[in-house]
Amino acid sequence: MESMFVVIANWVLLSCLWWLWFVEYKQYRLDRTRQDLFSVRDDLFEYWDRHNLDFDNPAYRLTRDMLNGSIRFAHRLSLIRLAGSFVSHKRFGKRLWVAHEEELARGLQSLPKKHRKKIQEARRDMHFLMIKHVGFNSLVLGTVYLLIKGILYLQRSFDSDRRTLHDLSRQFLPNLGIDAIDAEMVEVGREKYASS
Repeated sequence: MESMFVVIANWVLLSCLWWLWFVEYKQYRLDRTRQDLFSVRDDLFEYWDRHNLDFDNPAYRLTRDMLNGSIRFAHRLSLIRLAGSFVSHKRFGKRLWVAHEEELARGLQSLPKKHRKKIQEARRDMHFLMIKHVGFNSLVLGTVYLLIKGILYLQRSFDSDRRTLHDLSRQFLPNLGIDAIDAEMVEVGREKYASS
């Protein structure tokens, strides 16, 4: 009788843990990611408005569409989808991204250097948030992320360098081929405007 109680108690406990992870925690991470993406988009908008810049600038429009697509698409972003995008992008070429990259380059060329930096910063922040979202939705990657963050925190306590995980991601993100996801996000962001 006692072993039956243990089995039932373990089953209930595992069910509660499953529910907490796959329902509550994942919804929290999704809401948090979207809120952070909204903040990046709002900061970019306020910066553009404060400096009286052209909202029709291709670099601004492309970045805004990417952010909107990321907000809209965040619930479908996963490690498998991210890996699939990288593989298909590498295998089938960069045709879709080339058009976006050319549009971005045209827009950036028409801006002074300090405004270009703001666009690039918003894009890097979006990439960081997307990868962080994928990492925290994976039990293994989330654990690795927390370990790295803990190590960097301890290192920062003893080291004057003070490089954060966000700084490291900014250094390594351009080499990940994240442009495949950018192209998808732009298309999703533009679908919203085309359908309304």
